[in-house]
Amino acid sequence: MAGSVESSPDPVAGRDPSPVAFVAIMLALVTGFVDAFGFLHVVPVFPANQSGNAVFLGMSIGGTSPAPGWAPPVAIATFMIGAAAGRWTALRVGVRRSAPILLGVETLLLVALAVARAAASTSAPFTTTVAQAAVLAVAALAMGSQTEVIRSVAGVAVSTTYQSGAIARIAETIGMGRGQERDTERRLLVVLSALLVAYVAGAALGASGLGDGRIGLVTPAVLVAGLFALSLRGVLRSDEGW
Repeated sequence: MAGSVESSPDPVAGRDPSPVAFVAIMLALVTGFVDAFGFLHVVPVFPANQSGNAVFLGMSIGGTSPAPGWAPPVAIATFMIGAAAGRWTALRVGVRRSAPILLGVETLLLVALAVARAAASTSAPFTTTVAQAAVLAVAALAMGSQTEVIRSVAGVAVSTTYQSGAIARIAETIGMGRGQERDTERRLLVVLSALLVAYVAGAALGASGLGDGRIGLVTPAVLVAGLFALSLRGVLRSDEGW
């Protein structure tokens, strides 16, 4: 996400953006949960936060890293594949149709991971390199595909899978002080802050007892499955993105 404070044109000025905002917040929560679970219980890299993985990659090259040398490239590559596939889908079928499709794909991937974790008989099933690489690749693929589900909330360009740009834009907007476009600045702060809080909350849940044990991946799978079901029923449809 770019560090600029400019937002995309608001195609729904005067209309209720709450359905899209709800989906974006839930997806940011899912991202935080999956990032925390992956880092703590699979291999110490992030399925979604590729800024952190780029640092881990550099540390591996330098000789000291909390993650094995293969993990950052796997996470980065599979996230890129998921994002590229999501963009390809959106360009060919349109945003309204691509969002439910991508949510369906993400649901399948997360459910597969949840089932694999629940079926494991040990408390730490992802101990081999093959198992760690497979789980990391599937999780990063799911997070990459999620990047195209929602790209704008109330005219504010957003991402539900990384927050570095959001933090910079929040700080820049605060640093601007009170300008003539106070409504736009306030909307940007509210939207980006809500997504940041949701991501942090998701990470807290993923690091808690809810993310531990054999049902550790059930929560994100259920959340995304619920959003997918609602999208199919048209409950979350909005002129802004769905």
